[in-house]
Amino acid sequence: MWFRNLQAYRISSGNITLNSLEEALSQRALQPCMQMEMQSRGWVVPREEKESFVHAYGQQWLVALGVEKKLLPAGVINQHAKSRLAQIEQMQGYKPGKKQVRDIKEATIIELLPRAFTQRHKTYAWIDGLNNRLVIDTASPNKADEFVEVLLKSVNDLALEPLDTQSRLLPQ
Repeated sequence: MWFRNLQAYRISSGNITLNSLEEALSQRALQPCMQMEMQSRGWVVPREEKESFVHAYGQQWLVALGVEKKLLPAGVINQHAKSRLAQIEQMQGYKPGKKQVRDIKEATIIELLPRAFTQRHKTYAWIDGLNNRLVIDTASPNKADEFVEVLLKSVNDLALEPLDTQSRLLPQ
């Protein structure tokens, strides 16, 4: 497996060991979305043939964050809400107000959420225990922030700083 995109961080404080990392990640394993949840986040095994949450090679560790999201397109919500609003308009004899429309949309979401499809994806990261680096395989700063947020909640006393790089042009 090759990383295609990189978001790099320096581990500025915190002492990470393989055993402490494995224990911390196992306590926040990915759980399926509950009936009324839109999203669930947690750690998954980075390699399917292994059962550990950290794939280790010396002081180099591979970890993976799993995210499970429910797919509920706005078009589906609007379609169901529109039919309910039409029924209410017939019963009342006038169009529902803004608050009533908002309440109907929220009720429609609550009704459809248990039947929504779920989608899972993994975000991989490499931790260099020797040089105190964290490299996340994503081009999206939002996904990197999501990864860092869950990592900081999982591992106590860990502090990260974005790794600044400089480009130098070589003389020709």
